[in-house]
Amino acid sequence: MELQYFLDCIPNALFIVRPISDKDFEYVYVNKAFCLLIGRDKEELVGKTYSTFFDSGEECWFKAFVQTVKTNRISYFEADSNVIKKHLFAQLFPVEEDCCGCMIHHFEEVSVKIKFLQEQATLLQHAYKDDLTGFYNHNSLKEFAKTLKENQNIGIAFLDLYNLKITNNLYGHHTGNLKIKELATLMQKHFKRYTLFRIGGDEFLAIGLNSKANVFLKTCENVKKQLEKNHLATIGYAYFETLKNLNEGIKLCENEMNQHKLKLDAEGSIR
Repeated sequence: MELQYFLDCIPNALFIVRPISDKDFEYVYVNKAFCLLIGRDKEELVGKTYSTFFDSGEECWFKAFVQTVKTNRISYFEADSNVIKKHLFAQLFPVEEDCCGCMIHHFEEVSVKIKFLQEQATLLQHAYKDDLTGFYNHNSLKEFAKTLKENQNIGIAFLDLYNLKITNNLYGHHTGNLKIKELATLMQKHFKRYTLFRIGGDEFLAIGLNSKANVFLKTCENVKKQLEKNHLATIGYAYFETLKNLNEGIKLCENEMNQHKLKLDAEGSIR
């Protein structure tokens, strides 16, 4: 009686269950804090199974209880509870041979958890996406390079926005951003089948993995012709049947882009 009184005085929700399977369990003991948390009386819970009161939907908790009994180890666990619509942080511990105790240390509204996850997703997006264009950034390119296999063919186009620094200095960054968006729109239109990157302030990539050589090269030719008309950017591109090092392929295309820029400068095509 003294122990039960002590447990009922604990401010943390505490309960003990006997797993029946990984889909149901029986309540062996519940304290007052737990009853208040789920809105049920002790007399109505003890000796009854979870399925007596609630629909399915707590499978992760069922499995955690079973695992605690099997391993006979204390563990920390967190998950959403569909019954009370909260995200719970708990400590699980074995009781005797066939029961599992659970003390809920604290909880938060599911909406708080969702907001946190959304914020983390936003941070992750900023880490791997360019905010202005929505293209993948240099961090993404590094991860992309790790996934490449030597036997994959790949097409690479390197585009350089012409005179972005001068535009920013003379007309302001707003005008420069408009130029960046203009090039991004052009790339989305022509390279819609490919993966697009903005890897620097004025440097862009279009990468076609396992693409058809004739299709990729024809697309690049069309883009090159358009760029020579609108003087927006210069381009260098190549198609590789196999490529061991992505950076080497990008460097080659960058050199081709520089040759294109020198050619247009010599012709006076770029103003």
